[in-house]
Amino acid sequence: MPKQPGPKKAKQAVMYWTPRIRQDERMGAKEPETNRWGTKHGKPAACLPQGCYLPESRWELGGRLGTAVVTVLAMVLAVGNTWSAEGPVTALRTNPVSGPVQSGRERPLGAEGQLAVRQCLVSLIQEVQVPAQVAGLLVELPIQEGMSVSAGQLLARIDDSQPMSDQQIALLKLQAAQEKAKNDISVRYAQAAAEVARIEYEQAYRANQKNPGTISETEVRRLYLAHQRAALGVEQALVDQRLASLEAKVLEAQATAAGIEVQRRRIVSPLDGVVVKIYRRMGEWVQPGDPVAHVVRMDRLRVEGMVRAAPERDREGRLVSPGYSPAQIDRRPVSVLVELPGGRRETFSGQVVFVSPLVQAGGQYRFWAEVENRRAGDHWLLLPGLLADVTVHLPPATQAP
Repeated sequence: MPKQPGPKKAKQAVMYWTPRIRQDERMGAKEPETNRWGTKHGKPAACLPQGCYLPESRWELGGRLGTAVVTVLAMVLAVGNTWSAEGPVTALRTNPVSGPVQSGRERPLGAEGQLAVRQCLVSLIQEVQVPAQVAGLLVELPIQEGMSVSAGQLLARIDDSQPMSDQQIALLKLQAAQEKAKNDISVRYAQAAAEVARIEYEQAYRANQKNPGTISETEVRRLYLAHQRAALGVEQALVDQRLASLEAKVLEAQATAAGIEVQRRRIVSPLDGVVVKIYRRMGEWVQPGDPVAHVVRMDRLRVEGMVRAAPERDREGRLVSPGYSPAQIDRRPVSVLVELPGGRRETFSGQVVFVSPLVQAGGQYRFWAEVENRRAGDHWLLLPGLLADVTVHLPPATQAP
């Protein structure tokens, strides 16, 4: 069946509007254009709904944008002229600094011949992670963390029962060898026997001299042989005594080696200090080289700083920091000022003990001084890791370059 045409739908009216370009003004016409409220000659446009308006024309927007760009360019040119006239440092500074500029880490030579270096690091001079020398079981650990120890004090002990037995055996053998070396009975007996044999031979010889044939030649030769054997017996006894003495020395070395094996199982502190960490506990097995305890020296510490080797000046030629040669500060006394918690300040005395011969990329070389630490009760005042101000007392004749 052919389709039956249905009722036609009414077309909805769609209104379109676009902003008018000011063609009349470009053509020289003086007729007013439609403004943004949709009016012409003061009358509202009939095609716009109530409350709708048209945006400004492209020409009005372009004019305002151009004015803003010109203003920004003028401001940039003004700042550029100021920058080029006064330089980058003065142009950005509201209150220019007059006089020498001081460095934040180093102050120049004072009137009393002193060089002050700030922000120096306090560090340790000696610290040791005491290791085990042999493998074995830890059977004794008489220390605690924070405990003060002295050089040679026992920190831990590895099972030494077998080396102790070996040492006892070696000592007994040594004692027996020493007694044998001191025994000279065999020497004295050989000397006596040699004397008797000599007398017998001489008597037989003299008898034959007086009355030939009294004693046969065979008997005389036998007596002479006995005399020679007895004399050689004395020499043999002396050799045996020397050999016994050497054997005693060998056994003494063995006893010493056994004693060393016992000592190797005793882990002792190599310095006076404080135990800051314990790595092993009693009953654990250790291997050679395993650290057992960490001991640090606290009675004497190091303070490290940097000193400029040559004068430093800024772009305007003003002195920032004078330079100092290593000879000016080497072996010089120092005063170290440290600020402790609570705002408390303490001063420590010391001496420069090292000046590096190498100048680093920044024109500075490293130095350090050793200072004596002090106690406040059970605790040390100067601690590694703190920052301190170091004053180097220079010779009176030293002048800043």
